[in-house]
Amino acid sequence: MAALSCAPAIEEPAGRPPAIVLSEVVLRHYPLDGPPRIARADQVTFDRETAELHAYEITADIPPTAGLKRGMVHLEAASGRGDIHGQRAEAYGDLLVTTGAGDRGKTVGSVWDAGSGILAGDEPLQAKGPGYSIDGKSYHFHVNDQRLEIEGGIHAISRLAEAGIGAGPEEAP
Repeated sequence: MAALSCAPAIEEPAGRPPAIVLSEVVLRHYPLDGPPRIARADQVTFDRETAELHAYEITADIPPTAGLKRGMVHLEAASGRGDIHGQRAEAYGDLLVTTGAGDRGKTVGSVWDAGSGILAGDEPLQAKGPGYSIDGKSYHFHVNDQRLEIEGGIHAISRLAEAGIGAGPEEAP
């Protein structure tokens, strides 16, 4: 019993509690074609009526794969929710993404639609990486073909030559 008294206090939700509340969660997803993906959350709840998971203080590490062309991806979100069937998930609050290639992105909230393979956000996005910086009012990231579409009030700066990207003689026309 002494060990149980040392556990962090869990803030109970107002009204009827969820079916399951987990603290300090580590999730390892083992895909068929590569190393595990690891997600962590301070707390995860499962609601039996809506079949939704809610998570708080989320981080996820996705190792590089043949389809993930920018290297490992690290994601941080203040909170999120998703259905247990994995078709849709939403992140709330600040969302930060970094890649193994040196890309860094920041926005507020986003929605993952597994059916279309699109991660999208309607809030301003700032993205920076080796040789570039770009801001826009919203975005759609097509995961399957690694295509990022940034829309509205776009401001872009390219410094590819300063970053040593495409500056070699073999790149000359």
